[in-house]
Amino acid sequence: MTFAIEPLAIERQNLDHYIKEMTKRRDELDKQIAEAFPKDDKYALDGVIVEVSTWTGTDYNAVAEQYPSHAYPQLYSLKIDTDRVKDAFAPAALKQFEKTGRRSVKVKVLEEAS
Repeated sequence: MTFAIEPLAIERQNLDHYIKEMTKRRDELDKQIAEAFPKDDKYALDGVIVEVSTWTGTDYNAVAEQYPSHAYPQLYSLKIDTDRVKDAFAPAALKQFEKTGRRSVKVKVLEEAS
């Protein structure tokens, strides 16, 4: 079975463009929703639940700056060892190195009761 690959490639290119545009639109909507709900939480709306949250994680580059390898070799292998840092510090101590990313939005459609 043979078929022309050109129509598939064109369709694929069109899908890439469509996905790019839809992703851009989704990001615009997420930004507007996040601005409407300044507090990270779940919000029940008419038929949907909107969850707004802020990503957080440890900034290991900041840990490495404050705890260099020459003074704290137990924290390092060839680079800072994140597992060793987690073992060496309490979560509260790592809080000062926490970094945040962009806020995310999840929208779930509520299923109607059967």
